[in-house]
Amino acid sequence: IDTINFGVTGTTVSATDVSGGGLGISVNNGAGAVSITTTGQVTGGTLDGISATTQNDMTISAVNASGGRNGIFAYHRGTGAASISVSGTVTGGSGAGIRSYNYNYNYAAYGGYPIGTRNAIDITLNSGAAVSAASGIAINDDSGNATVLVNSGASVTGAISLASGTDSVTFDGGDFSGVTSFDGGSGNNDSLTLRNTVATVTGADISTKVIGMENLTFGSGITVTGNIVQGAEDNSLTFDGADFSGVTSFDGGAGTDSLTFSNVTGSLAGATVTGIETVTIESGASVNLHGTLQTGTLVVENGGTLSAGNSPGLLNIVGNLDLGVSSTTLVELAGLTPGVEVGGHDVIDVSAGIATLLAGATIDIDFFAGFMAGLGDSFDVLFADDIIGDLNTLNFDFTRALLGSGFAWSTELFTYTGGANAGRETLRLTVVADAGAVPEPSSMFLLGAGMFGLWRIRRRRKTQATA
Repeated sequence: IDTINFGVTGTTVSATDVSGGGLGISVNNGAGAVSITTTGQVTGGTLDGISATTQNDMTISAVNASGGRNGIFAYHRGTGAASISVSGTVTGGSGAGIRSYNYNYNYAAYGGYPIGTRNAIDITLNSGAAVSAASGIAINDDSGNATVLVNSGASVTGAISLASGTDSVTFDGGDFSGVTSFDGGSGNNDSLTLRNTVATVTGADISTKVIGMENLTFGSGITVTGNIVQGAEDNSLTFDGADFSGVTSFDGGAGTDSLTFSNVTGSLAGATVTGIETVTIESGASVNLHGTLQTGTLVVENGGTLSAGNSPGLLNIVGNLDLGVSSTTLVELAGLTPGVEVGGHDVIDVSAGIATLLAGATIDIDFFAGFMAGLGDSFDVLFADDIIGDLNTLNFDFTRALLGSGFAWSTELFTYTGGANAGRETLRLTVVADAGAVPEPSSMFLLGAGMFGLWRIRRRRKTQATA
């Protein structure tokens, strides 16, 4: 089937089984829209199975297509959008399984065609689709925003290469095991998302197979292992339900980079993170961070949980800490020694920045390993050059750190006036006598001594009695 239309009206082709020595189906349209729908097998001999050209909107919906050059070829050279949907087997030869040339030419000298804008193209592989060639999917030249979606039950074999726009490739349950490379081309802010399938991705594969894809997202069912090294651009790396326990290092490279955890639980050593300016724990994520984390800012957002230390232990943040509204920070108490695992308690040390505690953030204090605090026991659990926040607007959860009858927890922001922490602030938890209860006579002296030590408090305290 070979049609040529130089007018402004559209061209529509509906077919079942088609074969040709060169092209199977060819639609060459001027300024009108093109729509091609096939329900069977379309075969091209030396050239393409399905070929379409237009300045306007283009829609191709195919089941099976094959060609000696390309399985499906879309030549989009003006305004409008292009959409290619496949539900069967598409095979290319010397070209690609699916290839789109998206040019932005001024055709004023050739019949008065207007200059086009950068075009958008959407490629969707439905369940049962299988696209294969040395170049599985290729989008060339002046492409606008290209979107490739590979759904569950679909697969791509060969390279996926994009052009100069802001592009995205998503395998939403689709099989990417046969993809030899993901190349975002020369554009910026390109995205690759792998989710909803059981698969393992290695750091070596990310470094060698992922080129020019600045935003990587690993979702449910994906396990990532090894060293992750991204390029010199501004990159983002997101674990949205993926298993990151096997990742040995997260390296954002140059540029301004981010590492985000969402809907996942796991443990992370701070030293494994390099070249990443922002680390974020989002809603549904609970991340244990321990050791030294060098980053611009660690952000715990609404619904995210930060477990500091290593049950218990020390988290040293060389940067800033932001505890957002409805965030949770877990602090474990197993003894009086700060920052050690055995007989100690969790410490978050913001050693080179500011800790911001927004109203509504929760500090969850838990006794650990059978420990129980007594009168006068004090725990400095958060250090920073400056702590911004009002303790009266925070939620202190002592449900798993209940004290004996007649005692209560006192919380305060305390400023050191001497020693190694001179000028720094700390969030201090102290066991005091419950103002509403009468303490034992033997406790009166300890209570007086403890109260004398609090004369340097510079902010209001919040006291919560035990139930």
